[in-house]
Amino acid sequence: MRRFIFVMRIVMMVIIITALVATMTDTSGLVPDSYLDLFTYFTLQANVACLAVWGALSWYAVRRENPPRWVEYGRAFIAANLAVVALIYWGSVFPLGTEDGAQLAWVMAISHVITPLYVAADHVFVGTREPLPWRHVWVVSGYATAWVGTALVRGALGGWVPYEYLEADDGYGPVIAAIALHGAALMALSLVAMRWRSARRIPDPASAPAAPPLSESGLGDPSRVPARQLRSSP
Repeated sequence: MRRFIFVMRIVMMVIIITALVATMTDTSGLVPDSYLDLFTYFTLQANVACLAVWGALSWYAVRRENPPRWVEYGRAFIAANLAVVALIYWGSVFPLGTEDGAQLAWVMAISHVITPLYVAADHVFVGTREPLPWRHVWVVSGYATAWVGTALVRGALGGWVPYEYLEADDGYGPVIAAIALHGAALMALSLVAMRWRSARRIPDPASAPAAPPLSESGLGDPSRVPARQLRSSP
């Protein structure tokens, strides 16, 4: 099962990279021409973060080493934030965009359905059962807060904003209400991602294999100790 998880993460990384390349090279006119604007999308940033976390996990799995603690925080970050991405897209963004037709439908399916679902399953069922301290919730939710603040400032100065719900054409009331709702969802999902680990039954491929018990290694049963070692014992 550990090998299966390792392979699936690699497959998902290839799928995400394929979607990112397709987005960056799209010529339909539905994607911003500026890479600065394109990489302003939180969805794209969250998927890049997913690549970084799974890349680190794959590296430590190949080396058969336990990953540092920050990788587990990274897993909680991508699980909570990509879940919010999926909720916001299907609840706020997709209904507003249907009149213009599908924008790279298969890319949208990857970044807003397949990746969030697999990340959630991977996080819920794979890894250590030790929870993360709630006092570090800012690690999971802080970046989204900074991103929203930056987008609002850019929009207030007349710049481009990536999502229509951030546009203040009808005043900032609807914008603040949407942000408050999304923030509450992120905090709730951060709590789940950091604290709820009871469903985890599969060791992470990046965790070092546990040492065998003494009885299995031959050190706890004198009958399994090599004769030469017994003769050399005092």
